[in-house]
Amino acid sequence: MSLQRVHHIQITIPKNTEDAAQAFYCGVLGLSEIEKPDALKGRGGFWVRLGDMQIHIGSEEGVDRTLTKAHIAYQVENVAAWREKLLAHNVQMADSVPIHGYDRFEFRDPFGNRVEFIQPVPALIRPTTYYKTSYIAAVREFHAEGKNPAWNYENLEANFDEYVAMQLAKETDPEAGYVPQTEYWFVVGEEYIGRISLRHYLNDSLWLFGGHIGYEVRPTMRQRGYGTLMCRLVLDHARALKLDRVLITCDDDNIGSQKIIEANNGILQDKIDNGRQVLTRRYWIALK
Repeated sequence: MSLQRVHHIQITIPKNTEDAAQAFYCGVLGLSEIEKPDALKGRGGFWVRLGDMQIHIGSEEGVDRTLTKAHIAYQVENVAAWREKLLAHNVQMADSVPIHGYDRFEFRDPFGNRVEFIQPVPALIRPTTYYKTSYIAAVREFHAEGKNPAWNYENLEANFDEYVAMQLAKETDPEAGYVPQTEYWFVVGEEYIGRISLRHYLNDSLWLFGGHIGYEVRPTMRQRGYGTLMCRLVLDHARALKLDRVLITCDDDNIGSQKIIEANNGILQDKIDNGRQVLTRRYWIALK
């Protein structure tokens, strides 16, 4: 015995305001009205559908809807366009706390019900335990293509907070032989997409391979432009470190990385043989 899914949710409006509510929810928001069962038609209100979810808009008196935090959050495309559309209909926006991986805003419908519009968006963030499930799923993807994770799944499951702390510590307390580097995770909504490392300066080894920036995108999220975008975003952090230019390297046969680097104005300096199976391409990206 278990819960299966949410069948419907309900909000309320004052009695005898169905026409205004239909104009807003069906006209402005574009929700499709569905027929109520005969047994419920005499109770006022109306029902709408969004995907496989029903939203029941009932009528109720004696409620101050402006005082409650309870609300429906609608996931939308082009949240900025929705914001402009609602402003054009004289809907007042409310302050909302930023959430990494999302763009969102809140408002009250014409009857005082709190409403949220939310859209998953790309974001470059510092490592956090919030993305534990998605991160471990990505590690499994890398392992499936032949890469061995530094931490096995069981260890990550049991000690993910310690793992995150180690990633953060690379910035101020690097291991012997390593330079300080800032770790970033690239996320979209609830999904971990990949990681990118920004090394604060180069040692002899990094001059030959590695450079200032290293990155990886999980296999199921490749060829979507995410590598190019997260590289572009991390360049702003490199500027904050007062770097004039950054070195990025890749294998000579890694066409994907070449495209990412060149899309970010990387200029090929040379190809060198540093003892690897293939030549190493060394690119510079000017930051000024």
